[in-house]
Amino acid sequence: MRKIEDLEPFSIEQLLDDRCQKLKALLKAKQLKVKRSIEGRLRIARSHGTYQYCVVTDKTDKNGKYIPKSETVLPKMLAQKEYEQKLIPSLKNEIKLLTTFLAKWNDNSLNEVYEKMNEAKKEFVEPVILSDEEFVRQWNSVEYKKRAEKDDCKMVTGRGELVRSKSEVIIADTLARYKIPYRYEMPLVVKTNGLERREFRPDFCCLRVRDRKEFLWEHFGMMSDSEYASSAVKKIQVYQHNGIFIGDRLLVSFENYNNPLTVKTVEGIIKKWLL
Repeated sequence: MRKIEDLEPFSIEQLLDDRCQKLKALLKAKQLKVKRSIEGRLRIARSHGTYQYCVVTDKTDKNGKYIPKSETVLPKMLAQKEYEQKLIPSLKNEIKLLTTFLAKWNDNSLNEVYEKMNEAKKEFVEPVILSDEEFVRQWNSVEYKKRAEKDDCKMVTGRGELVRSKSEVIIADTLARYKIPYRYEMPLVVKTNGLERREFRPDFCCLRVRDRKEFLWEHFGMMSDSEYASSAVKKIQVYQHNGIFIGDRLLVSFENYNNPLTVKTVEGIIKKWLL
């Protein structure tokens, strides 16, 4: 695929906000735990090559009270308490940094440089990053060699495409309903054995607009047929050999005679990976 823009969108706002909320919850829990923790601190002394543990509860008592070796819980509780006491300032500091950053962060700043330009001047400019709408327009405009029409392409999608099955209609129409750009059976050359190459036609090539990532979607619709199922496994293995793994760049759906593909299943895949 030709390069459309120099920079893909970069949004870490949600990621950092999630991190900040988790830190706040953790801070609250640790503060409460320290407040309710056992009194005293752990002092460790080395004697004759072994460690001796003492609990210090009085500031005027430097040595503290000796903890017998049979008492294994108390040293652990005191050490954990000390760790969490020291952890709290670090949690507060990271929360402060993230809160400050999020207040100033604008993930659309680079895009705004172009958007704020005079409309006449925009015609002469090649922006490093495009609006989602413009990127999708250019992505959809990429031409590719369609597979020659065959008799097995008898089903029609909402966009008027001829596809091979009702399940592919479900996938295509659901992608369109969720406004996920896709290409049907776009050719992909893969390595099979050694230097041998072969052309695959993934059922769908889908674009996750927010980060410009492309996913291949293969639907395996005859898994009740053992020969077909074996072929499906081999195909997935070829994808993996080419660095295309399920959940990374490859999405898969399945059905057999007793378990047909449903819109709910397709929606679940879309919501998980493509929005």
